[in-house]
Amino acid sequence: MNVQYAYQEKQLYVIEVNPRASRTVPFVAKSTGNSIAKIAAKLMVGKKLKDINLLSPIPTHFSVKEVTFPFVRFDKADSYLGPEMKSTGEAMGIDKKFGIAYYKAQEMVGNKIPLKGTILITVRDEDKPKILESAREFYDRGFKFYATKNTAIFLRKNGFETKISEKQNKGKK
Repeated sequence: MNVQYAYQEKQLYVIEVNPRASRTVPFVAKSTGNSIAKIAAKLMVGKKLKDINLLSPIPTHFSVKEVTFPFVRFDKADSYLGPEMKSTGEAMGIDKKFGIAYYKAQEMVGNKIPLKGTILITVRDEDKPKILESAREFYDRGFKFYATKNTAIFLRKNGFETKISEKQNKGKK
């Protein structure tokens, strides 16, 4: 099933549930080494899961799936993103290290990971302490920071030079 969720004001909502297999099943099969479609077919005809020889459900590697958006390859394609699927394909990165798996997936879809530049950071209050380690890594590599007001104040208190960026919807109704 493809499930889309929304989380607002401490409430979790299910937006959509679709019985899809065209992208997720091959990804899970390759990630785990288990033929998910074959397993599902066996279960549908009465076999028990305990009787199916499954590989370990916990892989020893990371698998990252990344979409290819049409505007990456086609100059005139609409770049507005909404809740509907607009991808024209996807790629998979696999490695024992998450960062390398992520990098592989990004490279495959044509997303160049910047080695310098500016990062916009905006984080809700309870998550601010969780960003310090990652922020330090980017900052030490020479990245500049912009942040929304409260995030900028937090980052400055923790030794990061940060410029304030207004929220996009500030003042709009």
